[in-house]
Amino acid sequence: MIPLTFLTVAHNAMPFIKHHLKVFQSLSIPWTWHIWEGIANNPFAPGSITAELHRDSLSVDGTSQYLDDIVEHPNVRIIRCRHHWDAVYLTERFDRMLTSVEVSALRETIAWQIDVDEYWTADQIHKMVEMFQQQPEKQAAWFHCRYFVGPHLALKLRTPEREKSLLCWKRVWRHTPGLEYCKHDPPCVRGCDGVDIFYKNAFTHEETAAAGLIFNHYAYVTPAQLRFKEQRYGFKGAYEDWRRLNSCCIFPTKLRQYISWLEDDIVEIAPAEHWFTEE
Repeated sequence: MIPLTFLTVAHNAMPFIKHHLKVFQSLSIPWTWHIWEGIANNPFAPGSITAELHRDSLSVDGTSQYLDDIVEHPNVRIIRCRHHWDAVYLTERFDRMLTSVEVSALRETIAWQIDVDEYWTADQIHKMVEMFQQQPEKQAAWFHCRYFVGPHLALKLRTPEREKSLLCWKRVWRHTPGLEYCKHDPPCVRGCDGVDIFYKNAFTHEETAAAGLIFNHYAYVTPAQLRFKEQRYGFKGAYEDWRRLNSCCIFPTKLRQYISWLEDDIVEIAPAEHWFTEE
């Protein structure tokens, strides 16, 4: 069985961070979970890091305490940045986590970038590993997601072309020593030939969707998320825009009428079984 390596960066990640370990512990596949906690300067965002966002660069919402509780778990590896002015950006964080995996790994692993607000089930994870084992030539996988902009609201895209560009995500790849994680958003993993392996021989989003591998991305479902993004990333008026959107009762409706800093797409009510509820 190919072992799994989950990779997560976390800062003020409540309540989402508490979801994942329960899923991983139910797996019948060997796994490790690498978590990097700490806020870092973002050279691509106009926002600012203020005192209320961190304490010594770590979380202030209970995330640090939760990580303290699980730090002794034999499958969990935690790295912490104590000074955000020295902290590396997300790309280098993932690359360093993968480097530590390469040093100790005796064989390939399935690397799985999983952001704190992205929810997968154990059945989906088992299915993905099974697909890699059955098709050893496949190097990576693309996915669709249900992208939430409220506890009950998710994006609905107008055309397949728009769907490919906006809700198609690079998240999982067959990792071996020599591969370089060279970009975070979106992920780019290159081999010695300089080509991103997601564009070589990867499972398409159609293939993974047909196998039921569509994850829930709870990107904008809590007030705390919106307040953080407004401050940290400079999304002016984000929280009030989000409140107006989630007060809307006529659907479908154009997202850009409410949230100018997101793409101009259609929002619809998500199926009830996929609504976000805090655990």
